[in-house]
Amino acid sequence: MNQRDLIIALNTAKQALIERRLDDAVSLLKDIDGRQPDSPDVLSMLGVAYAEKGSYAEALGCYERSLSAKPTSRGYFNVANIYKMQKNYALARIALIRALEIDPHYDRALKLMSEIAAAATPPPVPAEPAAKTTRLVAPSPTVPLLYNPPPAPAEPASIDQAQQNGINQANDKKGGLLARMTSLFGKGRIRDGGD
Repeated sequence: MNQRDLIIALNTAKQALIERRLDDAVSLLKDIDGRQPDSPDVLSMLGVAYAEKGSYAEALGCYERSLSAKPTSRGYFNVANIYKMQKNYALARIALIRALEIDPHYDRALKLMSEIAAAATPPPVPAEPAAKTTRLVAPSPTVPLLYNPPPAPAEPASIDQAQQNGINQANDKKGGLLARMTSLFGKGRIRDGGD
């Protein structure tokens, strides 16, 4: 492929990229790469086309080949963008450091570095919520109660009365245990130990 044909093919591929005809761009750029291998410009454009298609592994391969032929800050920036899209912030940061070693004033790399730093920083842990305090409010005479509270138990007159209340409640729960025991003793089924 002579120089004139190469320029025409590259311009056609650029136009296909601009018009988002990504399959056409990839096809043209792969054809150019086959005829003129390891051209950094062709590989970089092919990496862009693959990245736009979402084929990140292929894009990284093209960028790496391009960077091995000719390291540029833009090439490392493109690699960092791919890693950022994959949420691999550590490798994106390394690529940006390499881009900034080549051009310390590369604004796009500086901006992406701050974006990656913000994205890689874990969100702050929320503070413990303050303990909720419950405020008791007296019922209003105009607002009806939604339920009727159970009546408060009556205070027993004495300790003996409290014990008797406890026994009576136990008897009620057990189906009158005391009454059943009395009937059993009275009928002679259970004998008293003192014959």
